[in-house]
Amino acid sequence: MKAIQKYRLETSQTDFNLDLKKGFRIVHSEFCHLQKAVLIWVEQSLAVDTPSERVSFKLVQSDVPLPERFQHICSAFDAYAPRAFHLFAEQAEALQLSLPLQSRRPPFAA
Repeated sequence: MKAIQKYRLETSQTDFNLDLKKGFRIVHSEFCHLQKAVLIWVEQSLAVDTPSERVSFKLVQSDVPLPERFQHICSAFDAYAPRAFHLFAEQAEALQLSLPLQSRRPPFAA
């Protein structure tokens, strides 16, 4: 079995370490204005025998330089201000990355 679980990333921090099940996928991200946080939804296995791995993330606003070893995962946009938060993973080569679900939907047909 698997499930999609929500994680809250405070915008006042930049470094996050999450223990996620091997083979996880980040499927959606958004900025929550009331909580001043980026919320990410992660699909991962519920199987007890699936090993977990600690994944290092950085959450930064636009124009913040990062070392080359970080790979962009997703972005969350503030609907009330001209700013965005970008989530990067340090061990990107070990991750199974995917576009957020809303990016894969076909455009609205009128």
